[in-house]
Amino acid sequence: MGIFEKGWEKPSPIQEASIGVALSG
Repeated sequence: MGIFEKGWEKPSPIQEASIGVALSG
């Protein structure tokens, strides 16, 4: 997860949604 690689422990709701989209393809 690029977000955690950047050292962010708690992604914002928008960032979490982006991760969900990335995981679902």
